[in-house]
Amino acid sequence: MKTLLIFMTLFSTSLYAENYMIYSISQEFPMGLENEILKKNYYVNIGSSQGIEPGTELSVYRLISRTNPFSKERQERINYKVKIGQIKVIHSEKNHAIAELSANNADKLPTFFEVNSLMIGDHVNVKVD
Repeated sequence: MKTLLIFMTLFSTSLYAENYMIYSISQEFPMGLENEILKKNYYVNIGSSQGIEPGTELSVYRLISRTNPFSKERQERINYKVKIGQIKVIHSEKNHAIAELSANNADKLPTFFEVNSLMIGDHVNVKVD
């Protein structure tokens, strides 16, 4: 029984899904040039330990919570996980990676969010076709 308890304690963390997200963003300083495009780097807490390597595409999701005004339960909240874009890994380490906005969706970010770009706290996972 004691061995079973130790075994369950050691491996219980692997039973829960990890939340991977953007934890920092850096961008070039604007120089005021006409048609200037500023590059951004997105720092994420997923890396080579999770199979992430340069060239890996990550899907980016935003969690949105809204109150349902027609619910019988007062203050019932509906949670949505909405895909808002993709980033491509350019550097990977054990548990962290640096990515940039994928070229195939750089101009396709949804416009119905308060913040119309990727931001700290957005969730990421490996893109599945």
